[in-house]
Amino acid sequence: MTGPMAGVLLAIALLGAAGAGKKEAAPVQAAPGRARQITLDPRAPGAVVEIHLAPGVLTTVELPEEIQKVPTCADCSDPSSPGDALYVLQGGLGYRYLTLWPNLLTRRWSTMVSEELLIPVVVELGHAKLTLVAKRVEPRVADRRVVVLAPNHSVEDEYLRVERQKLMSEVTGQIDAGVASRFEEAFKVPHRCEKKRDRARHDDIVLVVREICSFGQLAVIVFTVENRARPPVESAKVVVKRERDAKPYALNPRIEFDEETTGVAVMKLSDGVDPRGPYDVTLYEGKGKERVVAISGVNM
Repeated sequence: MTGPMAGVLLAIALLGAAGAGKKEAAPVQAAPGRARQITLDPRAPGAVVEIHLAPGVLTTVELPEEIQKVPTCADCSDPSSPGDALYVLQGGLGYRYLTLWPNLLTRRWSTMVSEELLIPVVVELGHAKLTLVAKRVEPRVADRRVVVLAPNHSVEDEYLRVERQKLMSEVTGQIDAGVASRFEEAFKVPHRCEKKRDRARHDDIVLVVREICSFGQLAVIVFTVENRARPPVESAKVVVKRERDAKPYALNPRIEFDEETTGVAVMKLSDGVDPRGPYDVTLYEGKGKERVVAISGVNM
């Protein structure tokens, strides 16, 4: 199936993906171009390195030495069993790299409404202890490669290059299999989609509900937000409600003049709640004029 229906199904498969203009695909391979390089300070026994992560982006951290202890992360899981952790972490004893990416198969990621989410990953090397701080950013500014260098060392190891390419192929295959599984699950239950044109405007903020889909008790609401004024819309979120169920969706931190952002809210409805609606869709502006734009009673 093509068109809006295919786009919605992709959003279901990638529940953690942020909707902003273009639909997110599965995590992409690291770009072969420039890497962000960080040189350790020989005077500091422990270093803190900020890593910029985003849904749909695979981030590799290359290390100057082998890992001596299993890295610790309170909200990470292994690629073989992602579970409900926010992030998936690849790398362990003897490795000279780590790979970290958002777990696209958990629904927790799509419920995060903060503009950034900080998760520490502690890595012990032979002569240094690193704390990698995972920071959520927009996909366009996320890290693909971060190279951590020892003092006075700037030559990339050929071993790392070969291992990185092998890892990219392995991880891409795992994610493709997971996405295909979610497509299959969506088609197994009764499903229906309907295009909508319900809209509301407050000052120069325009909120439009574009489509509603139901897959059993899983509801998908596609909407757009447009800013028609010079001042940006900042720290806004959209909340979708259906009876006692509610789903928040964080928009881009800034929506500039004449920019339109697309969002996809995916919510699991309680048993007995009719997925056909009606739904209430409300935008809350977090800064500036703190405007509210509301659409009530949207039905399939």
